[in-house]
Amino acid sequence: MHLYCLYLFSRKYALLITGYFSGKIFYHAMIELSNDDVLQVRIALLLQILDIIFLGGSLFVFRAREWPPLFSIGMNDMRTARDNERNRLSSLATF
Repeated sequence: MHLYCLYLFSRKYALLITGYFSGKIFYHAMIELSNDDVLQVRIALLLQILDIIFLGGSLFVFRAREWPPLFSIGMNDMRTARDNERNRLSSLATF
């Protein structure tokens, strides 16, 4: 099961990377050869928007499947951790 999930992640990520770099190749190979400045700016803006979409897609592909323990800490747990740290430091100071 774990290898199958890795396979799916790698397929999705490969698709995202292919889309990202194909836009860059198109821009640097074809559009920069054009003499039309307005077209260059419009395509550059479109590519920046697509870059954000590809970044969001890659963040979605590699999102956490379970919440890390950091997000489940309540206020009482934080107070207990702070008190434990104080106790540890005070016990170190007595030596």
